[in-house]
Amino acid sequence: MTPRRSPRKKPAQERSKETVRALLQAAARILEQEGYERTSVNRIADVAGVSIGSLYQYFPTKEALVAAVAHKLSDDMLAVFQEGIQDDAFLPFRDAVRAIVARTVRAFRVNPRLRQVIVEELPESVIGSTEFDAWFADALGAYFEHHRDHVFTARAESGPRDAKLAIALLMAAVEAAAKVASLRGDPEDAVVDELTHMVLGYVL
Repeated sequence: MTPRRSPRKKPAQERSKETVRALLQAAARILEQEGYERTSVNRIADVAGVSIGSLYQYFPTKEALVAAVAHKLSDDMLAVFQEGIQDDAFLPFRDAVRAIVARTVRAFRVNPRLRQVIVEELPESVIGSTEFDAWFADALGAYFEHHRDHVFTARAESGPRDAKLAIALLMAAVEAAAKVASLRGDPEDAVVDELTHMVLGYVL
């Protein structure tokens, strides 16, 4: 039987919202520090300062609570990526690529350890694909299509041949690079410059 992963009810009053925020923050912290398997609802309730009964009022299972944490991280990453994105709409192709890379790097630097746990440790039945990944893949696909003359060149020996595969590879490469650079403490501008060079070399 698939564990229930949707919340039992949504908070309406401010006090209820604060309780849910405390639970999500506690769950995120424990997932980050200890991983999925060692995360328990009892530990989350204790760290959040909430009774286990109150936790179950909003989240019927551990899976439901963890799924809510994943959803919030996805929303936070999307907010970072989308902030001011309309300003990039009419940039020249190379400038637009750099702008997208910069947004992507910033998004993937939103709690990379928590994202790693979500992506690598959570069962597929709990999380599936995150909203950020799905939205980002669609956005890249639309952007590639809009700039088809730049991306899919007439030269058979260059440029990506499979748009969906190219998008998946670019997302994986940028995420991995952003994670490594974050751990190394590299300046964001330097990371964006190098990744932009890499992406342009691939798509042109």
